[in-house]
Amino acid sequence: MDREGGDEIMKPFTRHWWVAAIWMIVCLAGIALLVMPFVGGNVYHAAIVKLFDKNGAERYTFKQGEWVYVRRDVCADKSIFSSLSPVLFDVKRRAIIPLADYSLVVKPGCDERGAGFQIPPGLPPGPYEYRNTVRFQNNLIGRDEAQPYAPINLTVTE
Repeated sequence: MDREGGDEIMKPFTRHWWVAAIWMIVCLAGIALLVMPFVGGNVYHAAIVKLFDKNGAERYTFKQGEWVYVRRDVCADKSIFSSLSPVLFDVKRRAIIPLADYSLVVKPGCDERGAGFQIPPGLPPGPYEYRNTVRFQNNLIGRDEAQPYAPINLTVTE
């Protein structure tokens, strides 16, 4: 049907459907904006773990009481506060030997990071894995996320 100029009149059902569809889109967009700050993601990436001695030589066999230095390439998408929890895993005895935790602020971009630890003097000789997990907060509600590094093998001797 035409009215005053030939325009077709929109039926009430069609008009209500369009209003409901637009209202639904606005509500979904609002919900998405509210949820975004609470959703995290992995902004922390680490690769290539190497072990070095006190002289800077790469090696994977250490004596009891020696210092070991770990270097890895770390990339972060944004500035985050991270806590790291390294351990030595005794492959023979299937036991975990905790090392000192440490924390640091990681800035955006990629960089080489390092940390050191001393092989405990009474640690039994044998094969071990150096394992490390980084925990960081990547959202506004305080939910921590964890990213384990790939383990690296080392041998402890007397």
